[in-house]
Amino acid sequence: MRAIGWGIAALLCIFVLMAVRATWDWGIADDAPLMLFVARALHGGATPYRDILDMNLPGAYLLYGAFFRFFGADDLYWRLFDLAVQGSISALVFLILKELDRPLAAIAAAAIALHHLCLGPYLVGQRDFVMVPFQLVAIYCLFLTHTPRTPVAQASLLAIAGAAIAFATLIKPPALLMYGVAAAYLLAENRPWRRAVGNVLCCAAAGLAVFVATGLWLVAVGALEDFVDIQVNFVAATYSSIAAEPWTWNLTLTDFTLFAGLVFVLNTPYFRRYLVLLAMALLSLFSYHVQRKYWAYQLAPFYVFAPLSMAYGLAVFARTGLAARRSKATWAAILCVQLAVLAWGWNKLGTDLGTESAVAAPLQDAAVVENLMRDIRNLAEVPRAVQPL
Repeated sequence: MRAIGWGIAALLCIFVLMAVRATWDWGIADDAPLMLFVARALHGGATPYRDILDMNLPGAYLLYGAFFRFFGADDLYWRLFDLAVQGSISALVFLILKELDRPLAAIAAAAIALHHLCLGPYLVGQRDFVMVPFQLVAIYCLFLTHTPRTPVAQASLLAIAGAAIAFATLIKPPALLMYGVAAAYLLAENRPWRRAVGNVLCCAAAGLAVFVATGLWLVAVGALEDFVDIQVNFVAATYSSIAAEPWTWNLTLTDFTLFAGLVFVLNTPYFRRYLVLLAMALLSLFSYHVQRKYWAYQLAPFYVFAPLSMAYGLAVFARTGLAARRSKATWAAILCVQLAVLAWGWNKLGTDLGTESAVAAPLQDAAVVENLMRDIRNLAEVPRAVQPL
């Protein structure tokens, strides 16, 4: 049966390669032109938040600014950047699952990549999608702390987890709630309680260091006061007045299969780790709703953590069932659940594409995007003294 699992994984990988080839010409679209326009202005000497009115947090500035510094506003490099982000997501998904069931880990990694490639060009390189690798790094490091290690190695893993959560928060603020998930996991997994509290504080201290460094950067460039002013008087006021309809969300009973993994992990050593992944899926939904704009790309974290949590539950079942007895009935049950999850995924994918593409099409004004990208590229030719900042 493991050969069948590897066969399914190989087939999905072929589909992924076909999807990459079919989507190779996807370029800069949706919010990306705006982000790169700001990145170009900052690269030209503008001060964030003071010379440019933009609500994004510093993490988005630093990320997109670094991309523009090295690659400019180029469609090909933007496509490669998106594929690199997806590659890192799939690699981290595989690492999280591989200790339980390697074939299923490969299936999950390939399926998540294929799903992203099928969602359309308006999700390429968007902020919520780029945030996911940082979240996965944090979770992977937290899971690694379960294995006994030297104090230095343990502290290093906790520091990486805390810093990764901080940078995810600096891209999208709802990621801050991950500290609560991390703290609950560390307190439940570690004994005695003094060591557990110490682990929580180590993780939090690393995150605090990132936030402090970001604040010092804003002070150094003279943007801290403007940053606070925009967040308090513009962002808070704007989001509190948004009342958009959730046009990208079509919750059906099949979505509640998200909780199906619970039956596989009860009374197993992996229960708490599964709850972390389930909490991340629910946190992704919360982030989607709290932003109140209901745009498709804001569901990118959910599209990763929902199947990851289900795959984790299934992988636990495969591991514990195999350990208990190697019966044909056990493997038949595993295969049935795999097929059910795969069928759910394709059904969900078809529903999402049918709903989101139909609504997103009129919102994607190709002429506006093309003109803005032309302005970004031409901005490099304009003398800095007359650049519109």
